[in-house]
Amino acid sequence: DVDTHLDEPCFTDEYFSPVLTTVSIPGKDPAAFLSEAVKFANEKLDGTLGANIIIHPKTIKAHKAAFLYQGLQARPFWNNALLGPRFLASAFAAGPALIIIVLAIIRKFTAFKVPNNTIQKISLIVTVAAQINLIMLISELFKEFYAPTHHSISAVYLFFGLKGKTALLPWIWTSISMNVVATIILTFHKLRNNRKILYVVCAMLFVAIWIEKGFGLIVPGFIPGPWGKIAEYSPSFVEVSVTLGIWAMGAFVFTILAKTGIAIELGKIVYHKKED
Repeated sequence: DVDTHLDEPCFTDEYFSPVLTTVSIPGKDPAAFLSEAVKFANEKLDGTLGANIIIHPKTIKAHKAAFLYQGLQARPFWNNALLGPRFLASAFAAGPALIIIVLAIIRKFTAFKVPNNTIQKISLIVTVAAQINLIMLISELFKEFYAPTHHSISAVYLFFGLKGKTALLPWIWTSISMNVVATIILTFHKLRNNRKILYVVCAMLFVAIWIEKGFGLIVPGFIPGPWGKIAEYSPSFVEVSVTLGIWAMGAFVFTILAKTGIAIELGKIVYHKKED
């Protein structure tokens, strides 16, 4: 057992043989202990040394939020002040865009009347949210690449590739291109009020944000790994099948509820109270 306050060789030197050193980290509770353990690993140990934090499984289970929060320090790609606001802005763009597409389908294949004013109001929400999302994207790119540091490695990998690894480049630049084109078209009032153009643009925007928030947000945060290795990700057949199954189930449930609700609104389904 080694004192953390001493300058021990085991904190700085690599040994080409099995060497086990244990260090006791103080902490009045799990969150404080994990904070001190992360600080010790970052400030006291050399970068090439391996350190394992031994914690009882019951403690981890009881304090999941604390461990997740402390672990984020090793993922600078997600430690961005704009991450939360941009996530909300993209949600307010993609969600109403999908609603417009659904309303267009209902309008075409049912007798239910969807007022033009309703679609216009929703399209205005999509437009403003898409503009805010695009401004935040430009701000994020400026922050990452104006004065890049080693914390920008994940962003470099996402937007330009890293060491010949470019699996995400087609995805992210397709997403950005569709996002920019859709936002520009929505900005012009005359184009936004053209129903055919609006429906196509909403579909473009929804797909663009889906790619951005899937491949563009989650995957780069894990690259490079703790040892600097770049392990590129591509969805497996099982993952694709599960995703399609979830979407299909959601669409099925919504279709049943929508058909029932529309039939009630149109008076095709009426409740008759049973007479005594």
